[in-house]
Amino acid sequence: MRQIFIGIIVFVFAGSISNPLSSQTVDSITAGMKEKFYIDLYLGVQVSGIRKEDYVASNFAPYIQLSAGKWLTRNLALALTYQGPYFNFIGDSSKHKYVYLGGDAILNINRFFTESNTGVWNINVFAGPGLLYNDFYSKTNFCFSTGLVNEVKIKNDISLKFKVSAIIGHSIYQKDEDILPNISLGLSKTF
Repeated sequence: MRQIFIGIIVFVFAGSISNPLSSQTVDSITAGMKEKFYIDLYLGVQVSGIRKEDYVASNFAPYIQLSAGKWLTRNLALALTYQGPYFNFIGDSSKHKYVYLGGDAILNINRFFTESNTGVWNINVFAGPGLLYNDFYSKTNFCFSTGLVNEVKIKNDISLKFKVSAIIGHSIYQKDEDILPNISLGLSKTF
């Protein structure tokens, strides 16, 4: 499973270097992008842990993320996010319900790969702090969220996104540093 996860990351990077949607013009995609609000909805899977023994079918759980943000410039956005609804832990058979609320800074990094930023195919990285309430243990943890988003503009205001990310924190499901990685597909609407 680890090889699949690494393969997906390599695929995301490799696919982001080219511009497969050249029929759309730069002006039609990026016009008015500055200072635009957006809403993202992601659906996917998550797992507790990153070791080889963590990748068993019973450890995978559904993943949902809802984000609302604003592009401050063409390359920088800020967002508020919700993530949930539960994760499975290899140490028991319970559904560990949780709510993660966080704030992220998003950086469009296309300029590192190409001289011009077409806005049709974007690579965004994000990171930010948040609070994770674990209903199973009835406790709140300060955590950190980080990830990579590969975005393809479908229309001026609609994007399809592929995200690889994780919530990282202390004592999420064990008594040390824990990680909840996820892979998801999302839709984004810009206003």
